[in-house]
Amino acid sequence: MGASTKAGLSDQEASAWFAGYQAHRHASQAPFPDAEPTLKKLAPDFRLGVVSNSSADHQRHKLDTIGLLSYFGDRLICSDQHGAPKPAASIFLAGCTTLGLQPHEVAYIGDKYDTDAIGAHQAGLHGFWLDRANDNATTTVNADIRVIHSLNELQDILTARNSELRLEC
Repeated sequence: MGASTKAGLSDQEASAWFAGYQAHRHASQAPFPDAEPTLKKLAPDFRLGVVSNSSADHQRHKLDTIGLLSYFGDRLICSDQHGAPKPAASIFLAGCTTLGLQPHEVAYIGDKYDTDAIGAHQAGLHGFWLDRANDNATTTVNADIRVIHSLNELQDILTARNSELRLEC
């Protein structure tokens, strides 16, 4: 923060500084440009939810701040309330239960290969790795993991996969 401990910041001054920091942080939060258009396209045909290693209060506040909470409603599973973080299978399975779907009916899209894509896959979901930075060039990717570079790719992929699942049943 730029002040030495000898500066003698009072509790009130430290609290005011932290409140300013939080306000600035929240004001600077914005969704990726492809997030809301993709959610708008998917919402009519798919059940949407969130599985996060964040605290539920923080995640709910963040989604509300960036204008995306309405797409998920109460379908939010966070590790602080669930009791286990990703990549534990149980948190992904809790997400499936919240959606009212079986794991093989759920696609999980996350930006961390090991935690999200592999964790979801090992829990029986269709794991997608959102690799915005194109890190898959240096990562050996499991053949069962679908790599995407933008959320814009999802509607066509999920619509096609949904049709395939209906045909298989």
